[in-house]
Amino acid sequence: MLRAVIFDFDGTIVDTEGMHYETTRKVLEEEGITLTREAFYARYLGYDDIDAFRAILKDLNLPSDPARIENLAQRKARYYQEQLHHHLVLFPGVVSFITKTAEKYVMAIASGALRNEIEFVLEAVRIRDKFKVIVSAEDIEHSKPHPQGFLKALKKINQEIMKTAPLIRPSQCLVVEDSLAGVQASKSAQMKCLAVLNTYSEEALKSAGADLVIPSLETYTIEEAEKLF
Repeated sequence: MLRAVIFDFDGTIVDTEGMHYETTRKVLEEEGITLTREAFYARYLGYDDIDAFRAILKDLNLPSDPARIENLAQRKARYYQEQLHHHLVLFPGVVSFITKTAEKYVMAIASGALRNEIEFVLEAVRIRDKFKVIVSAEDIEHSKPHPQGFLKALKKINQEIMKTAPLIRPSQCLVVEDSLAGVQASKSAQMKCLAVLNTYSEEALKSAGADLVIPSLETYTIEEAEKLF
């Protein structure tokens, strides 16, 4: 039985994957480092900013001391927030899907995005109240494909929302994702995964373990997702 729905943020609710690449590329270019779009999507998309820069520098055998990584992440965050405030684009149907789903189920977000970025978007499109729990980059030590974010979101739901009610099990959660790392994280957390074709191909998402892949949330309802349970 489905009891909770946990959303990814970037690439699932808001169309920001391209912005993440461009701002990451810009910061690295200032350091004399080239990052192709293909490499970013294939290797680093699922990471939060700190882990992404750490992995990039490690892969290139470049110094990756904490101070340097923190500096890169801060500069990237400034560029990204500037773009986000001027180019906010949601995926078709996502607000309607979230609004209707929140009428039936506890909703959460588990994302590698920064909390202020998540809060800004949700407030701007007036769906902040639909999510009872938000787990952001500041709340986790391990990026996707590690399941920590999803498991922490469920833990917070059980502790803060359910309280004396029967606890929600991972098998009673639906994750909505767009990335391969996110799909893998959901499966490691033993949660069902609905993947949207916003970023990767259907074949790639199914190979990663998605239980169902759909073109868009625009013509999809939560009642159809319930069939997975």
